[in-house]
Amino acid sequence: MKRRKFLQLSALSSASSLLLNGHQLKAFSKTALLNEIPESIIDGRTMVMVQMSGGNDGLNTVIPLDQYDDYANLRPTIKLDNSGVNSAIPLDATLPVADQVLLHPSLTGFKSLYDAGKLNIMHSVGYPIVNKSHFAARALMFKGGDGTPENSSKSNGWMVRYLHSAYEPTSYADPLGIQLGSKKPSLGFHSEHEHKVDVNLSGQDISGYYNVISNLGNPEPTNDLGPSEYTDNIDFIAGVETNSNSYSERISTVFNAGSNSATVYPDTDLSNQLKTVARMIKGGSKTKIFLVLIDGFDNHSGQVGSASNSHLGKHAD
Repeated sequence: MKRRKFLQLSALSSASSLLLNGHQLKAFSKTALLNEIPESIIDGRTMVMVQMSGGNDGLNTVIPLDQYDDYANLRPTIKLDNSGVNSAIPLDATLPVADQVLLHPSLTGFKSLYDAGKLNIMHSVGYPIVNKSHFAARALMFKGGDGTPENSSKSNGWMVRYLHSAYEPTSYADPLGIQLGSKKPSLGFHSEHEHKVDVNLSGQDISGYYNVISNLGNPEPTNDLGPSEYTDNIDFIAGVETNSNSYSERISTVFNAGSNSATVYPDTDLSNQLKTVARMIKGGSKTKIFLVLIDGFDNHSGQVGSASNSHLGKHAD
């Protein structure tokens, strides 16, 4: 699809701005930087989103170097050292000091990706009127709200709003969105539209998904039940079954046609999710958004090993 259409349709409309490679960018703005991106970079691509479930400590993940003293004074027991063994990792010493950051010492892989030109960091991504509840903040994030009364009660998720605007799901062979890692459907894919565009594969045998789905469900009632909330519920259930059936054979087909590379994946839940995504893409899946999940970011008192070993603990793990 056209890159401009993506920017116009994306529902992440916020009054705040962000920096992209040092250029200020606001939602829906058309900048020379974005307009120079070749269509080949966007067309035919798939976005894989990793949700860090819980309340990740962003300030111990990416530390602003020029504010390190304030950071250390405000966090005497959980601060990460800026020098010595097991200290935070300087990301890019070639940048102006005001733009330099330190990474958590566990993020050596991120440092390698950055040095290879495969990682960028966007600072201060959030919403203007902050709610201190993890649950409310997560709902706002996935529905594209900003904390204001007029933008905090959206009924559909931002991902599904974008997908319905950009694509025609009834003529698309693959589900436009696929979720892995959590049996609870993501609010980002929540939709009141009559045609769902996403499938949750969590806990499923992907290779036999068609066989599983084809044995589910019952015949719909043949007589007219009349208008009622029960009829609406039956119609919804029937719609979910129809949606699952329409995608199930395709999901099994692309998974069975795909394969994983010789790369050795670590034995973790997130890794297994990403292996599934990679295999489906290799098998020909044209799904536009894959959502995977890594859990455990509500660290609380176990965030660090101790004040003298702040590079260890649940957050480091």
